[in-house]
Amino acid sequence: MSLEDLSAEEFVQTVDISLHFCSNLQSYNSQSSRIYQVERDGMLYVLKAVPHSWTWRFGHLKGERAVLQEMMNANGITHLVHDYGTIRDNEEKEFYEAILKEYAEGDAVRNVDLTMKLRRRYAAQLTSIVKSFHSFGLSGLDLRADNVIASPDRQRITLIDFYREDIASLTYQKQDLAAARGLFL
Repeated sequence: MSLEDLSAEEFVQTVDISLHFCSNLQSYNSQSSRIYQVERDGMLYVLKAVPHSWTWRFGHLKGERAVLQEMMNANGITHLVHDYGTIRDNEEKEFYEAILKEYAEGDAVRNVDLTMKLRRRYAAQLTSIVKSFHSFGLSGLDLRADNVIASPDRQRITLIDFYREDIASLTYQKQDLAAARGLFL
């Protein structure tokens, strides 16, 4: 059976039999990627898998994986837990790349009623996170409110997804910092 034909539960088990499917984290129905909340040993994670045939999404996942491997000790992001590499179906017709990431509990900031105090706090936190990317020579991040999670207690934010356009570009760094502040102020 082709990987594309598998249900979410079957797909998760094909990638890693120790994982258990919890929910689909995609806000839209997309055949271009599979993003699931999964559980293992009482801990929640995010399984992201993209078929090689979806060039842009595949490149995005490869870029995210490379950045996560480089930024293993960075604060304010979800970290890489496991890199599954290439997943092949039994018929070897489709290949997926898959990674397992930490799960950030909370709500996307676009769904949070933000007071001015929270806006300032989150702008400062996201600016700090962006500067840590820049310190690794990474810039051109795709900063969107859907990719920033506010913790349940609303004290901190976590960047859960990003896309790197360029390495060490001063122009992109300025755009990143403006976007970080612009999300909240």
